Amino acid sequence: MGASIILSSIVIFAFGRDRFEAVPLALIGVYFLYCGFALRPFFKKLYRRDPRYRHEITADITEDEVHVVTSAADTRLKWESIVRFLESDKIFMLFYSEWSFSVVPKNAFASGEVEIFRDLLRRKIPQSRRASLGVRYRFFGGI
Repeated sequence: MGASIILSSIVIFAFGRDRFEAVPLALIGVYFLYCGFALRPFFKKLYRRDPRYRHEITADITEDEVHVVTSAADTRLKWESIVRFLESDKIFMLFYSEWSFSVVPKNAFASGEVEIFRDLLRRKIPQSRRASLGVRYRFFGGI
């Protein structure tokens, strides 16, 4: 996305009447490139070094709730509290609000369970609730 914005700014600069418009557009493109390439490894490194994430997490997922147990917490979430989910090649993200979410790694599932979980998410989180935050997200991930 960042590269396409930078390319657009070059086209505007080369062929447009008002070349001043190209400068902020190019800066936005550079920002998106920075976020995609620099920040992602930074957050991965923070995650891997943080000892709080090195404990066992057990989840029991049923038709009624998601029950998560860690060494520090025991949480039961009704499906109604999950407003949307995103999926990448390696994870599911379950959102409780705009920026509050839990990550569920796909490698935690046994063979065939990923599809069952995805179907459960689609049934329990209707499209109307998933879109209720007013923003559509596309999640591309190598997390």
